[in-house]
Amino acid sequence: MVRGRAEKLASARTIVSSLAQGGLKPGSGSGQDEAVETVARALEKSIPRSVILDAGSKVREQEGSLELFNEAVDTMTLLVGSGMPAEKASRLVASALDRSYPEREMKKIGATAGAGLQKGGNRDKTAKTVINRETRRERESMQTNHERTDRELMRGPGAGPGRGGPKR
Repeated sequence: MVRGRAEKLASARTIVSSLAQGGLKPGSGSGQDEAVETVARALEKSIPRSVILDAGSKVREQEGSLELFNEAVDTMTLLVGSGMPAEKASRLVASALDRSYPEREMKKIGATAGAGLQKGGNRDKTAKTVINRETRRERESMQTNHERTDRELMRGPGAGPGRGGPKR
């Protein structure tokens, strides 16, 4: 057991170092150590090395940090630990990374889906529910921002009563 853990930590250290050298933004001082621990846990849950590296590549493409990578891998590990197959967990996390979710949102995905799975929810349904909920939130946020921008454009500078704009 100890030997297996040491091997996982060594492999995790190699993965994190290669991602850091490949351009992944470094985080806080202890961020790299935390990422090594997280990757080791993921490897212990039988999440394939290639899946972990793919998550790191996506984070790097998004110009994300080591903290985002850490949260993405931690979310995958939580989902797999709750009973979701590694492939589905990696697709869920990849989808969130494609949408540029920050660490805070990644944490919510893991917590929501993990809770649903632990309550005995159907894996496929739980994953779809989480993705749909996050997509709906994203759309609502974009719509709100769009409406706010439209109102500001319609109002224009100096518009309003006494300024040459429409009377109210």
